[in-house]
Amino acid sequence: MTAAMTIAAAAELLTRLAREAKPSWPDAAATAGQADALRERAVRLAGENAAAHTRALLAIGPGGSAPGMPPAHESLMLAAAVPLEIAEIGADLAQLAAGASIVLPPRTAPDAAGVALLAAGATAAAAQLVAVNLAVEKDDTFASVAQRAVSDSAEHADRAVLAVQSL
Repeated sequence: MTAAMTIAAAAELLTRLAREAKPSWPDAAATAGQADALRERAVRLAGENAAAHTRALLAIGPGGSAPGMPPAHESLMLAAAVPLEIAEIGADLAQLAAGASIVLPPRTAPDAAGVALLAAGATAAAAQLVAVNLAVEKDDTFASVAQRAVSDSAEHADRAVLAVQSL
């Protein structure tokens, strides 16, 4: 839940930065819209992540799955799928923020780089939730997609920081 809410807060900041830059940045409205959509998805997934985690804990607890609950493996897979989606959203936000940090004025570009850094950190946190899931093997698709999101978000954050340092 923390990773999703961090992404949501960072996306809100990027939305505001883009809206403030509208007069001088032709893509500002599109960036603001994309950032706001990512924020909405992150907020929704924060709640879904908490619920999926609770179901997984109940499924693997003493006595196994309760009547009416999905089997343990299904609950564990859902508990990995939600943070995986959060990680992918974080990588998308890092990319969007890196692009913004290149075109925003020197007064606000560092804030966009900060968004990229926050998104990269939250992506890594969400990917960690995928990695520790009992149903996820180190070499399966979930793990590799999560790791790719971490790598991508880190590259985008580095690009944003370099853009700001060259101002």
